[in-house]
Amino acid sequence: MEHLSKIIGYTAKDTHNSTLGILDDIYIDERTWSVRYFSVIGSTPFEPSEPDTVVHLIPPHHVLGADLQRKTFALKCSQKFLQTAPMLGVGESAESKNSQTASTRETVDRSTPLRCSISLKPRARLCNELGAGIRSVRELVDRAITLIDGRRGRIKDIVVSHLFQPWSASSFVVRTTSPQGDESKLNVPPDYVVI
Repeated sequence: MEHLSKIIGYTAKDTHNSTLGILDDIYIDERTWSVRYFSVIGSTPFEPSEPDTVVHLIPPHHVLGADLQRKTFALKCSQKFLQTAPMLGVGESAESKNSQTASTRETVDRSTPLRCSISLKPRARLCNELGAGIRSVRELVDRAITLIDGRRGRIKDIVVSHLFQPWSASSFVVRTTSPQGDESKLNVPPDYVVI
């Protein structure tokens, strides 16, 4: 089990234990509440020809996991592999980019790592270009919600499991306040949350 908001800010390491950058955000699909991409921002551009810092959007199957003590995030890919990832251009969606790169692959692979320039991609715009229903964990944390029983609260974290459906939300940590002002913290299944 991983608490998504707690691993944001961890140092991303590749297969050779080299630092790739910082885990800046996590993008999830609100239809399935599963992680679609992990966003890693390099401290310097990976390629001298790229004037802006590059965001690497890494699908969950390229992730080994988080080390809570070392505050690191381990990836199953190398820096060289990420340098060859397709660049998500202005106005392109991840689905159209993967379709364009399909000619070099046997099939369209929605789990391909992508790159984009951070100066061109504000968080909300990047969510739109990654596809319908994609949400940033940074956007969701502290968001006001309503539970299906009518109680209101704020999302404090999203807990994911690796057991049955890898990187799929098993619960939301929600802080609610009763009409009397009493606060409580609940672990709520995704099906009980209305955003």
